[in-house]
Amino acid sequence: MTPAAILAAAMKPYQKAAFADLIARAGVPKTSAWRARAGAHGRPTRAEHHLKLCAVLGIDPVDGHAISPRPPAPLIAAFFACAVKGNRFLKGHNIRHAAKEMGISSTSLSRIENGDVRSFDCMWAACRYVGGHPFDYVTRETSPETRRADAA
Repeated sequence: MTPAAILAAAMKPYQKAAFADLIARAGVPKTSAWRARAGAHGRPTRAEHHLKLCAVLGIDPVDGHAISPRPPAPLIAAFFACAVKGNRFLKGHNIRHAAKEMGISSTSLSRIENGDVRSFDCMWAACRYVGGHPFDYVTRETSPETRRADAA
């Protein structure tokens, strides 16, 4: 099953009020949530929205295994871009060769390397190339209480 299909299956049981609550907790636009719930037929779900929905649902964004639910956190696109581009340079690949190895277009790879991570499928392909997990590239949101405790 693809990551989009896994997320869609996890969202299917949520109806009306529960679905609205899920959208609010994840902090994603309604259109993105509806698209993800439909399995992204035709238009892929934005990577950041996919990751936020998975975090709130408590599922791994890649394989769908249960994880402890966490607050939704933003994707650090610049950090991810550096990881992909740096890894490509270390491997000695040009953009076309790396994109072919990832199974995405060179345009998509160029967007990723410029900090524009659009679809989760492209992000997952780049993560496999780099050897990381998509959750490695999101911030860890902390509450004010946690920040105070860390500072002490």
